[in-house]
Amino acid sequence: MITLKKMTLVITAGLLIQGCISQSAYRHLETKYNTDVAGMSEHIKNIGEANKTITQENQKISFELQKTKLENEALRSKAKVDEATITKIEEDIFKGLQGLGSEPGVIITSKGVEFQDEVLFSPGQAELKQKGKKLLNKVADVIKSKPGYLVQVIGHTDSDPIERTANRWTTKSNFELAAYRALTVVLYLEEQGVDPDRLFLTSFGEHQPKSAKKSENRRVEICFIKTTTEKEEPTSPEEPKSPEEPKSTEPSK
Repeated sequence: MITLKKMTLVITAGLLIQGCISQSAYRHLETKYNTDVAGMSEHIKNIGEANKTITQENQKISFELQKTKLENEALRSKAKVDEATITKIEEDIFKGLQGLGSEPGVIITSKGVEFQDEVLFSPGQAELKQKGKKLLNKVADVIKSKPGYLVQVIGHTDSDPIERTANRWTTKSNFELAAYRALTVVLYLEEQGVDPDRLFLTSFGEHQPKSAKKSENRRVEICFIKTTTEKEEPTSPEEPKSPEEPKSTEPSK
């Protein structure tokens, strides 16, 4: 195969023989050709170096992507384990509450348990019934068996104004009645040995009705809220270091 350089030399030599160009013009053409070839070689060399750099960068990116993929898989695997653990804990809670589900007006929910109508309290009252105390004893046992949860007690009422027991409440408000009922439940659970650090209450009064039935709106909810916060063990203060005895400067005997 005839190279470009050979073809150029043959053509140039032919032209020189025919007298079309002078010897100096031939040398000029030859010098220009050599310069162009050298420039192209340098350019090709630079392209090769650039390709090499790009290849190295691609390999580095590929490695980082593979590393990220493995890390994501590890995180997904851990998340599945954590989710399975939480699901198991929730199943245990619901299993412990199931015995209450057969009681009229007691509903096991996805958050915990709900006591409707007059299961815990008489109309307009905030004192627990004896039957209500027995039911809350079972709830307290479940709470104590699951220390990894906070417990929220939520009080609700219907929209009827307080009339029969209006003299018992400072504000004569359903907010106040719902709050006192929630507080009564919280204090009773504490009496049964539930850690008060895990208990808190909320009152919605009449403002979050559940349905058109007033008996369903008069309710107290007990909700389990997962928490990872654990009490830190108190650390004993460091014992002070005894001061070093000064070294004797007397010569040894």
